[in-house]
Amino acid sequence: MRRSRIPIVLRLRTAFSGGLLAALLSSCAREVKEEGPFSGLDQVLSFPVDRDKALIHRGTFHGVSFLVEQENLQEGQEAAPVLLQHARQKEIYLFGDGLEVEYQNSFFFVDSIRFPSEPNSYIHIFKGLEGRWAFNYRGQRIALERPGRWRPAVYRRIVEVSEPASEEFQTRRARQRGKSSETKSKSIATLEFEELRFFTSIIVFRPGEPYWELNGQRFLPIPDKILVVDHRRNFKVVSSVEGE
Repeated sequence: MRRSRIPIVLRLRTAFSGGLLAALLSSCAREVKEEGPFSGLDQVLSFPVDRDKALIHRGTFHGVSFLVEQENLQEGQEAAPVLLQHARQKEIYLFGDGLEVEYQNSFFFVDSIRFPSEPNSYIHIFKGLEGRWAFNYRGQRIALERPGRWRPAVYRRIVEVSEPASEEFQTRRARQRGKSSETKSKSIATLEFEELRFFTSIIVFRPGEPYWELNGQRFLPIPDKILVVDHRRNFKVVSSVEGE
């Protein structure tokens, strides 16, 4: 007997506290920038988004926050609820506009690409397209290539470590928050490493190190070049690509 799939409505907040900033460009698209939640990290990620669209936080599931490209919300307007269906051993999240994300065995699947469900992680999902799609990560232009029609998705995981805060930092932070010295923070979270995934490729960034780890290999970022990565984990650095 086949088990029916009954949708469950998940009503979620549309605001995202991670600090998304939108900067309008003179062309028909704009760059949506995500700031890092750590002191001194500016413009970690920058994505191309059509002028009439935005990245909307649609909810956090199994520790992973989902930001989906969709039509701009008007003032006071809320995003449509996410529908959840249960089918055998997996969950299916329906975001609308044909976007379905499956969850099974601690992994999310976006167009057959799997991303782990880890704390402090984000999946950015964009409209379907054909051809090349590019974004910026820590000053490096990255172009993704895949044949046919596909939906870009970028996974970002932030791993922090807690370190004892200096007395000066504790006092300054308490003063900024208007708290007494008895409630001062005794520790501070610092970035240990950051992981970026797209297709089956993985970039690992560690503060203070000049090289990234790209698919297990050392890679030195070159800001004035373009890193091209395809769906088969092949990568190369070029001066320019068509459409850029």
